[in-house]
Amino acid sequence: MKIVKRKIKDLIRAEYNPRKITKVQFQDLKDGIIEFGLVQPLVVNEKKERKNVIVGGHQRLKIWEDLGHTEVDCSIVNLPLDKEKKLNIKLNKNGGSFDDDLLQEFFDYEELIEWGFTPDELFIDLDNLDDTFNLPEGDKGNLEQ
Repeated sequence: MKIVKRKIKDLIRAEYNPRKITKVQFQDLKDGIIEFGLVQPLVVNEKKERKNVIVGGHQRLKIWEDLGHTEVDCSIVNLPLDKEKKLNIKLNKNGGSFDDDLLQEFFDYEELIEWGFTPDELFIDLDNLDDTFNLPEGDKGNLEQ
C-alpha cells in the first residue's frame, strides 16, 4: 500500500459518491479528528482517466480542509471506474454491529453516550447490570428508572 501526501486543491470529489451523514454524525467525526488527527488516510485513485478522484474519505476531507489544512495523507489505488465505484460502496457500507456484552463489560455507559451512542442503541441486560455499566437517572430511554 502506498501512502502519499496530496494537495487538497488537486483532489476531485467523486461525482457518484452516495455517502451522506447527519449533522450529529458529522460533528462526532469532526470531534474525533480534532482530538486524534486524521488517523485514517483518504483513498484516492491514480488511474490516468480517474487521477486524483477521491474513492473514500469525502467527509473526513471536508473536515480536514475546514480545519485549515492544505495537504492530506492518501492511500493510492489504481482502479478503473467500475472497481472504483465498487470500492467506494465497500468502504462506506458499514454492515457491522457492536457486541452488547463487550460494550457492557469493558466500557463505561456515560463514556459511550459521550462518544456518540444514544441510550436506545445500548442494549442493557438489567438482570446482570453491575457497577461497570451504570445507567444515570433520566438517561435510560425506554428502560425502567
